[in-house]
Amino acid sequence: MLDLQQFNPRQPGFITGGFNPMPGSQDSNSILAALNNTYGANKYTQQSVQRYQYYSYLAYPLAGGSSFSFFGANMATVTPEVCNLEQAGNIGNYSYVINSIGYDLFLYIPTVANNAPWAYALDADNPYADIVHGLTQGGVGELSINNTVWDHVNLPFMYSPACIGKNRMELSQSMGAFTQSGMTPFAVTGAGVNLCNADVERRFYRRRILANPIFLAPQTTFDMSLTYPFGLIPVIGTTIITGNGVTPPVAASIMIGVRWDGWRYSPVS
Repeated sequence: MLDLQQFNPRQPGFITGGFNPMPGSQDSNSILAALNNTYGANKYTQQSVQRYQYYSYLAYPLAGGSSFSFFGANMATVTPEVCNLEQAGNIGNYSYVINSIGYDLFLYIPTVANNAPWAYALDADNPYADIVHGLTQGGVGELSINNTVWDHVNLPFMYSPACIGKNRMELSQSMGAFTQSGMTPFAVTGAGVNLCNADVERRFYRRRILANPIFLAPQTTFDMSLTYPFGLIPVIGTTIITGNGVTPPVAASIMIGVRWDGWRYSPVS
């Protein structure tokens, strides 16, 4: 159980001992009691606890990049689709417990002509090669709080996936087409087009739950980064992916991001 003598709601820290912050549990009440003891004006009935996800996405540049820093903008500057943080670099006046961290990607394809599914001809003509063989096959993810690393994971797209319920797809299948041949409607010719689709692993059992959840105090600054220390990984599907790292994107882009899942403690006015 959480030891109130060791828990400081003004400082980030690990929460050990089987933390279960469901409203009404002993651990959840312990955090609320510590907040009340520190700030004085809080009562149990003046704090709400809810499951909440924070996320931040960046457009991946064509030439790749050595380091990416998430949560460096807020939803007002880059739209809620890309980031749902209210203040850049911190979570404002909320207290937050991070239970899991997942690295995610999605495709921003603004034109109907480029929408999926893509015909698999060359690697440059579709994002399949990038998702299966490109940027997801490298990288190091880190969460730093007050210049101290609190979470570190290698190959984050494989070992720390977002896990939002979609199945993994790595396939190349044929789509049949028939056209009339000759003067009779019964004479046809057939043709096949190889289609491709791919996604990162999202099955729920691959979700990386932190052994020791991380507590973020109000107004705590942090840095969530993804680095490629062994070299840049350029975009492979350059025919369809034409955006060059501008967030929010202005052209077809691969959006890379990080998602936190946890419990947010909110003051009730």
